[in-house]
Amino acid sequence: MIGHGDRASSGFFWLNAAEMQIDVLAPGWDGATAQENGQIDTLWMAEAGVVDAFFFVGSEPKDVIEQYISVTGTPSMPQQFATAYHQCRWNYRDEADVDGVDAGFDEHDIPYDVLWLDIEHTDGKRYFTWDRSAFPNPEEMQRKIADKGRKMVTIVDPHIKRDSSFHLHQEATDKGYYVKDANGNDFDGWCWPGSSSYPDMLNPEIREWWADKFSYENYKGSTPTLYIWNDMNEPSVFNGPEVCHLIVISLLSLVSYNDEIYREKWDLCILGKVFVFSLNRSPCPGMQCIMEMLNTENCTMHMGTTSIWLLQMDFSSEARGKIDPLFCQGPSLLEVNGMVQFGQATTPQTGIT
Repeated sequence: MIGHGDRASSGFFWLNAAEMQIDVLAPGWDGATAQENGQIDTLWMAEAGVVDAFFFVGSEPKDVIEQYISVTGTPSMPQQFATAYHQCRWNYRDEADVDGVDAGFDEHDIPYDVLWLDIEHTDGKRYFTWDRSAFPNPEEMQRKIADKGRKMVTIVDPHIKRDSSFHLHQEATDKGYYVKDANGNDFDGWCWPGSSSYPDMLNPEIREWWADKFSYENYKGSTPTLYIWNDMNEPSVFNGPEVCHLIVISLLSLVSYNDEIYREKWDLCILGKVFVFSLNRSPCPGMQCIMEMLNTENCTMHMGTTSIWLLQMDFSSEARGKIDPLFCQGPSLLEVNGMVQFGQATTPQTGIT
């Protein structure tokens, strides 16, 4: 959290991966004194973890940001198309719908670089699959988009539908790759596919297994111009308190794999030789070293200020210590017809969604 005044700026960073809530309290919430001096208090609440806190001070907000990234790592250089207009909605019905939206942008002479497919493109919310009745030719669909210099992004969430006919679920079950509950059984939670289980991503063997699923051989219908949207990775569990899942992960895996994960993340930050595009919904601090972060989980009334500022933290050259005011204007987020979309704030509004 950053505070900026007439004379200085300051920042507070709580390094804690547990679910957290921060309330920004209105001036004067606790009495007349606070209201008179313009004091704004914040209330920080976390389900678990320790108080590992950092304070940053400087004359300007960029001084605070520079100190923050000195602790967590500098943002990775995004691919050029990643900073352009992205078109996303829930959901495109079929290949004809995709073709129509793509053609609509050309008809209205609106430039865009990336088209996204949400969860309904899959076969019954089984990730790494396609609904072949609606998307019978995914490679050809991607080729037509790529022929215009554009990319596609599909969603792959880090939970797996519990379905005995789904090969990915059966493989994870047979290998014992799921997070366990308190009784040692595979954790069964509820997410978009319904009954779901969660690969234990803190185990390096399981991370390698999961990464292999993105290969062309395993992800049938994928092409070199297809990129990934990693959503619901808190991990999200709709039924019951999410704290149960997070604590299970911490107790069973974190002690064993923490040092290795830290070294792996640090090596990736240092090497940084491969530019990737993988948008992540709920990254921990430091993830900006290797991938993009989603900052759209916000109230509509705050979108005009927070989204632009947060994206500039990731993408601007100012955050890397080189000031370029033109580049720092950067991409913003638009909310069109109730759906959050990437784009430039000056993009003309049309009937295309």
